Amino acid sequence: MPQKKWLYTLVIFSCLTGVLWACWNVTHYTPINVASGADVCLFRRVTGIPCPSCGSTRAILHISRLEFREALYTNPIGFLLAAGIILFPLWILYDLAKSKNTFYHFYGSMEAVIRKRWVAALLIFLVAANWLWNIYKFA
Repeated sequence: MPQKKWLYTLVIFSCLTGVLWACWNVTHYTPINVASGADVCLFRRVTGIPCPSCGSTRAILHISRLEFREALYTNPIGFLLAAGIILFPLWILYDLAKSKNTFYHFYGSMEAVIRKRWVAALLIFLVAANWLWNIYKFA
């Protein structure tokens, strides 16, 4: 398991990057950009098929406008990302303010759960199902 300081820094940086990316997309995203093929997914550009996370940014934008059905259709992973981007930094700030390690312990326990074969297999299945859903939608 990574050191607490490294983990907290990485998570805060990742969440901040996600928020900045979402903010940039709020001001620059239009349906015309998507229809014209303006796409940042390198996997999709190279292979012509969407990756499992294609549509996550648009899903987060739908969530920010309380368009939950559209977000679910666009990419269900967007709900997990939106929750993490909001909750993880707040949780880490709480830990730092109270000198606690609750997020660090949560990370360790989740890492242990994911190492179980049946949990890992279930997560792989869910990502694969989401990927097939993306391929079906974009085909």
